[in-house]
Amino acid sequence: MQVALPLRRAATLALSRVDGTRVLFVVVLLALAWLVLLPLFFIVRTSVTPDTLRPSNELTLQNYLDLFSSPTTYELLRNSLVFAFGANLIAIPVGVLLAWIVERTNTPLKVLAHLAAYSSIAIPGVLKVIGWILLLGPEVGIINVLIRGALGIEGKVFDLFTMPGMILVEGIQFVPIVFLLMLGPLRAMDPNLEESAATSGAGPLATFLHITMRLATPAVFSVLILTAVHAVESFEVPALVGLPGGINVLTTEIYLTISFGLRARYGVASAYGVILIVLVAAGIYYYSVLTRQASKYATITGKGLRPRLTDVGAWKLLTTPLILMLPALILLPVLALLWASLQPYNAPPSPEALGRLTFDNYPAVLQNSQIVSALTNSFLVAGAAATATVLFSAVVAWLVVRSNIRGRGTLDFLASLTMVFPGLVLGIALLRTYVALPLPIYGTLWILVLAFMSKYLPYGMRFSSPGLLRINRELEESAQMSGVGWLTTFRSIVLPLMMPSLAAAWIYIFLLAMKELSVALMLYSPGTRILATLIFDQYQAGRITEMAAFGITVSAILAVVALVFHRLSAHYGLRSA
Repeated sequence: MQVALPLRRAATLALSRVDGTRVLFVVVLLALAWLVLLPLFFIVRTSVTPDTLRPSNELTLQNYLDLFSSPTTYELLRNSLVFAFGANLIAIPVGVLLAWIVERTNTPLKVLAHLAAYSSIAIPGVLKVIGWILLLGPEVGIINVLIRGALGIEGKVFDLFTMPGMILVEGIQFVPIVFLLMLGPLRAMDPNLEESAATSGAGPLATFLHITMRLATPAVFSVLILTAVHAVESFEVPALVGLPGGINVLTTEIYLTISFGLRARYGVASAYGVILIVLVAAGIYYYSVLTRQASKYATITGKGLRPRLTDVGAWKLLTTPLILMLPALILLPVLALLWASLQPYNAPPSPEALGRLTFDNYPAVLQNSQIVSALTNSFLVAGAAATATVLFSAVVAWLVVRSNIRGRGTLDFLASLTMVFPGLVLGIALLRTYVALPLPIYGTLWILVLAFMSKYLPYGMRFSSPGLLRINRELEESAQMSGVGWLTTFRSIVLPLMMPSLAAAWIYIFLLAMKELSVALMLYSPGTRILATLIFDQYQAGRITEMAAFGITVSAILAVVALVFHRLSAHYGLRSA
């Protein structure tokens, strides 16, 4: 006993000298390596593994040699880039113009644009695309049918299943995103130059083109690159609009390589995935360069100036309908889905179809065990992923912002690295990871939770870091001087003060996870089907009316959540990008 007591005191003294923050740093670093570096390792390793029927440890560059020696690869690259930048030719001008009208003019009804943009976050992307197919489909699309009937013509008025059709739908999808991203830069701009132009006799349009747009150039180019990156990795529009028209891009080629054929060609698909990662990484790099150079265009001073709204005068006759265009772009596909949900079978509007209106599809939604299971799975996965991601990103942000540990910037880099992973590629990477590792989560909901954590960790960091910077460091220092440990300080002081940011982050990540298709498409099994994958499968199976009723019900639920996010964002000045 006399020997044991000194040993116990020595052990206690040694433990007291251990820096808890450094231990936390190591634990978080290992967790980030698991979530980010491990999938990256497996996608690269699979890309240099031959596609053989038997497992092989041989490493080869044959997959890349086959791809770069094939004209198909260059056609896929060309289609992907044309699709991405074509969509931006629609989204950027429309989104920037709408943001300027809302933020810098006295046009009425501006609140409708805000509500529409935030409501669009609630609608799953796969549903939006299906809604536009119901509107613009060449055969029974509502708009095509109405135009043919009004003009008395036959044949296709507009063929959606073409590259212009893909660009149109994707561009419309990005308009609310560009609108929201441009509100902040336009709001922060010094109004003196615009007021000077107006005093010199320049009209609202000339001031917008020659003053406002030049000052907003870095922000516009940053948004352009960001949306182009998202378009390159987009899956829903290329799969649902491009494939029926025989138009293939990188993401759909990856999907077809895995999902169709005699066997899944993971080596070739992974090689395509690495090419896509390089493209996305290059875009994000240039985006970061542009945002760092934005200071050259800074016009905000320390005078606390607030932009004065431009009186557009008679131009309100034009700007007001433009404001209403954003809600219209959101509502039109929803109305098409609503119409389909009220029909016993899919049919365009007509006097006969009006007589067939029914609500029978809605009770069928709640009675369908597959739908109930998918909805339950979605809420469980999205809720768990949002909670885990928010808490983990808060810890990572605290280490990056508050600690003095050398190398803490590595945590921020790793936490943001999955931004370069397109959804399908991340899905394949995680599939190969958890098939190879002796961790029994493949085929369970846990693999989806971890996948969404990996994908949405950068978003959690974008909310957590600004929320932490708002908290004065003196509060934590006072607690530590009183003898309180870092864990108690973090739990009792930091987390409660960060709660508005964390709540907004939770809602935003929850909404994204509820809508996610591309990652889940590679990882779900019949027992772990979630909302987006079920909608995709139902549409592919031709069950349009039941799918539409399901989609309308879910969108209404998520719209309420999105409006709560809007209120938090408006109240606390939080931004989703």
